[in-house]
Amino acid sequence: MSTAASDDEHQKILEEVITDKDKLPKPRNMLPYYLGAVILIMLLALWAFPSDSLPVRPKRNDIPAISDVLPASLAVPERPTSNDIDQYVTHDHPDIKAVAAGIVTSACSKADDRCYADALHYFVQENIAYVKDPINEYYELPQETLLAGAADCDGHAILLASLMRSVGILTRFKHTPRHVSVEAWLPQSKLFSKPYAKEWVLYDATCKECGPGEARALP
Repeated sequence: MSTAASDDEHQKILEEVITDKDKLPKPRNMLPYYLGAVILIMLLALWAFPSDSLPVRPKRNDIPAISDVLPASLAVPERPTSNDIDQYVTHDHPDIKAVAAGIVTSACSKADDRCYADALHYFVQENIAYVKDPINEYYELPQETLLAGAADCDGHAILLASLMRSVGILTRFKHTPRHVSVEAWLPQSKLFSKPYAKEWVLYDATCKECGPGEARALP
């Protein structure tokens, strides 16, 4: 075979390859598909977790000072004679309701039990000094603690329970050796909690560094 014929054959093969290559389907631009998938995921997330269902958390700088919410007419009511700590919780007293309302409206942008509980905890934590049990220990009414600005663990717990119950939060006292704190019945904070699922959350306002679920470390 001559060189010219060989070159012609080679050129023909190249042309066929190029032609076949042009017939191949061009790769698709996948960017629109990726963007569509992202938008779909975002829409599903908004549907599953609407903005009004997102948790609200109070900021410490929104917690009012005790002087900002203390009613001028605040007085100490008659003391119970019982040794039952629950008898000292005066959540239905108008002064306690007024104090609690002033705290939660200042710290929470909408009605939210978690926000209410955290805000009330921060208020007691920051405004009531912790003192050790006196020699002649007795349960302080929440009005006494507010006026004194100081209390032992009993006084902290009674005040916090009174404030929480006054805004509709169920509470119970958690007793440990030489200490008492408060537990609040609140909606679960887990991302995929069942609707209306609740849990007991610990609050220890005597511990100035403790957040929800934390307690003072006792020796």
